[in-house]
Amino acid sequence: MNQSFYNTIIIGGGASGLMCGAVCSKRSTNKRVLILEVQPRIGKKLLATGNGKCNLTNMDLSENNYHGSFDISSLLRRISPEMLISHFEDMGLFCTSDNEGRVYPQCKQASAVLDVLRLENERKGVNIKCGVNVKSVYKESNRFIVKTDTETFQAKTIVFAIGGKASPGNGGNASGLDLLKNLGHIIVKPIPSLVPVDVESDLIKSLKGIRVSGAVRLLDSQKELASENGEIQFTDTSLSGICVFNLSSVIHKTQNPILQIALLPKLSEKEIYVLLEKRKHIFEKNTLEDYFCGLFHKRIGQALLKTANITPFSRKCANLKDGELRKLAYLINHWNFQAIKPVSFAKAQVMSGGVLGSEINNKTMESKIVPGLFICGEAADCNGDCGGYNLHYAFSSGILAGEKV
Repeated sequence: MNQSFYNTIIIGGGASGLMCGAVCSKRSTNKRVLILEVQPRIGKKLLATGNGKCNLTNMDLSENNYHGSFDISSLLRRISPEMLISHFEDMGLFCTSDNEGRVYPQCKQASAVLDVLRLENERKGVNIKCGVNVKSVYKESNRFIVKTDTETFQAKTIVFAIGGKASPGNGGNASGLDLLKNLGHIIVKPIPSLVPVDVESDLIKSLKGIRVSGAVRLLDSQKELASENGEIQFTDTSLSGICVFNLSSVIHKTQNPILQIALLPKLSEKEIYVLLEKRKHIFEKNTLEDYFCGLFHKRIGQALLKTANITPFSRKCANLKDGELRKLAYLINHWNFQAIKPVSFAKAQVMSGGVLGSEINNKTMESKIVPGLFICGEAADCNGDCGGYNLHYAFSSGILAGEKV
């Protein structure tokens, strides 16, 4: 047999591609499988997931956690979190979940996930070539021709597990989408998702490093488009945290994006006013600098006072006027930050966009345009919320493709 011929060639050695290789080679010991990876080593982006701990799925999965034109319903019915965990256990990885349903390897190391995938592919005889740049892919008769910078390969079936533009520092790029476009697929414009959002604020630098629990609403001018609860993180230029990440992919739909923070979302404006009035008496002999002591981080309190134009901080709390209290009572749950478009791929965890979902068989991940071509992971127009949903989709789509190639 021609040594350049393979039963299956997988373009991309990330989460989806490695899982696909492990599954498809398991089905036949005589199958020749090749993984081509453009980076010097496989799984570079996988190592960075979950802050290096690899949140590989979530026990509380739902279609509502996913976005894009790809219909994920069949995939979620076919591959449950329990089934994915079982796949990993069969490869030697022991998993555990936290109180939020997020599933991690027991050792909390993303490298362990990559290692079991790598070893499984090695055991099954999968050939992995790194540092390979695929220049073109086309179908000739009943086989695919894959040309790289230095070699030409042939395959009966081909899998695009190319990832996306997110996190270019870890190898993210969209060059593979051009190959799919040349093969006849429609590409939904790639957009950064799960990314911090830069804001215009004179106060943001003073809040760097602070984390608070609350809610964030995404407004388009005054209209609320979406909201999320959770931890909010302040950087020197942006708002971050899971709740902001989950809103970031919607920002491109807005004309005038505003992120509105609610610091006490469980309390009504009237209840907050009563609380603030009580604090006025508790701290009546203290200056405004101490007014939010025991309620908010000191720098958060100072920023709220500045936003409400309540100065100087040397004033006594006893001198707070009723109108000022009411202004603060409203501001605490309606603290607006003007968002800056566009958000950048540089800090994005995933990409939304990719091959139009209706062009992919959602039971097998096979292209409806080109028989024998499979598309999984970020190459398809499907992205999930933060919390293990994206890796569940990446691994599961790799499994579906691997079972059919």
